[in-house]
Amino acid sequence: AEALDRLMAAGAIAVALDLILADPSLYGEFDDQRLQESLQRYADQTVLAITYELFGTEDAIQTQLVYPYGPFQVEGLRLGLISYLPDPDGRIYRLASDFDDLILRPGGFVSAEIPSLAEATLHAAHHLPSSSTAGNIYFYGPARTFTHIPFWHILDPQNWAYHQQAGTFEDAIVLIGPTALSFQDFARTPFGEMTGIELHANSIATLQQERVVRDLISGSLGQVLIVLLGTVLWGVGLM
Repeated sequence: AEALDRLMAAGAIAVALDLILADPSLYGEFDDQRLQESLQRYADQTVLAITYELFGTEDAIQTQLVYPYGPFQVEGLRLGLISYLPDPDGRIYRLASDFDDLILRPGGFVSAEIPSLAEATLHAAHHLPSSSTAGNIYFYGPARTFTHIPFWHILDPQNWAYHQQAGTFEDAIVLIGPTALSFQDFARTPFGEMTGIELHANSIATLQQERVVRDLISGSLGQVLIVLLGTVLWGVGLM
């Protein structure tokens, strides 16, 4: 709550939390009320996360959508899906927008579209994505390509004074999420392993700058034919 208040006062245009706030605070009801008040003040500029969760055993796997704790779902607040669908090689290429069409709708989880965290964040920043948001992420580089600022800098008076003077957060889209190794929030990408929050940053930039990467030929059969044709041509070139 304190961080959200400070970031908005410092000129942030949108703040997205890559955190699943599904349970009441361990510090008591007042703690939840304090966050609820901040969310109400900045509802149209704030995004909270939804996730798709699998649990159970190999014989009985169950799935569910996990939403924020009820009191945090204030009027006007935006919610965004943080789940991505890995490719067969275990890496993530696709935007989270595809998760809705490929997993949630076929599974009967939702009747209406759930935006990805990237889409919801751009709406909160009043930057509407292009009409087509399905496709692959344009990765801007490896881990740490985007600016990282320790969360405690926002709460520490001396560091916060520096960021205020430097205008660090003015007109910025701010993502808050785990980066420490202990959280194990990492994803495999074409640029190596990166944190989930960096995956969202790449997705947001991809949609914001309309750099969605699309397959030249869709469908597995077409892709197999292209590989075979390339193999034949390569073989002919060697003869």
